[in-house]
Order: sequence, then structure tokens, then C-alpha cells
Amino acid sequence: EQYSLRMTVEQAVTICVDAQLQHLIVVENLDSFDDITQFSLDESLASVFEQAMVVYRGSGAHSPAGCKRLLAEIARHEVLQTRIKVGAFTDLDPAGIQIAHLLQGCGYLIAPVLAYDSIQSLLKFNDADDFDKQWRQQRYLNKAELHQWHNLANCLQQYRISIKQQHMLAHKLPLTLMPLHSSF
Repeated sequence: EQYSLRMTVEQAVTICVDAQLQHLIVVENLDSFDDITQFSLDESLASVFEQAMVVYRGSGAHSPAGCKRLLAEIARHEVLQTRIKVGAFTDLDPAGIQIAHLLQGCGYLIAPVLAYDSIQSLLKFNDADDFDKQWRQQRYLNKAELHQWHNLANCLQQYRISIKQQHMLAHKLPLTLMPLHSSF
């Protein structure tokens, strides 16, 4: 079942090894981390969560250093470096894509299914003013090698999209996995 625990990086690594976990999902916002079991997941993403450790990225008073160190330990670990797939669950906005892109080893982003099907459908949940505040992140995305996320980043910029995780939960937007590389 679901647990929310504070633990050392070493304890988290041990759990990943002992439980033979396949995924580590990093969540951007603490309240979304706390409510992670309440989100609507498509079938493929639900099966990922069954084999995953979910970690809060950290921010402000909760330093992101622990998450960064955990990702570094996984990348160096003899068994985990090839077994664990790292994913990011962030806001659907330029800052969220930048966060995912900068996470060590991140191979997929969790986003609303509608981002694949119909970006227009997402506009009713959008905060264009928040998007406009993310000009630094937009500049980063314009220069970054985004592979499979390139079209998503372009759509966000074209339609000035910023949708927070809290809105994804409140509106029960179904979420799916968006791989960085086609070989995922």
C-alpha cells in the first residue's frame, strides 16, 4: 500500500533494490505528492505506479538536495542504473518541462492525456498569465534538446499553457506517460 515516509537516501536505495522497483517518480509540488493516489491515471501509467517509488522533488524549506542525491545514487548503483526508469510529474508549463529535463536520468514526463490528443481541450484549465511569467524557462526550452517533448513544448508556447498539478487533480484530468525518447 501507499506510504509517505521521510527517509535517508540510503534507505530509499535499499527499498528500491529490495522491492525490485522499476520506476522512481519525482513530483514537483508537495501537496500533489501528498495527494498522489487521488490523481486519475490511464492504464499504462497505473501499472507504472504499481512498481514505483514516488519522491517529492523538494523546494524552499524542503531542500531538493536529497532528491538530487538519490538520483545520483541510482545512476551509480550497479543494479538500479539499468533497472530504474526515472519520471517526472510536474505542472504542465515551461517550468515543469524544464524541471523534468534537468532531473538526472529522467526518461518520461507525466502529463494530461489531452496534451497528446487535443491541446485545445486543455485551454479551459489554463493560466496564460502564469505562462507569461515563465519567460526564462521558455528561453531554456528553446535551446534545450527536448527530443520527444519538443512538440509539447512548442504547443505550450503557441497556446501560452500553464496548468498546475492541483487543477489536474481538481478536474480529474486523466494522466499518461510521455517518454523523452522514442526508444522508451
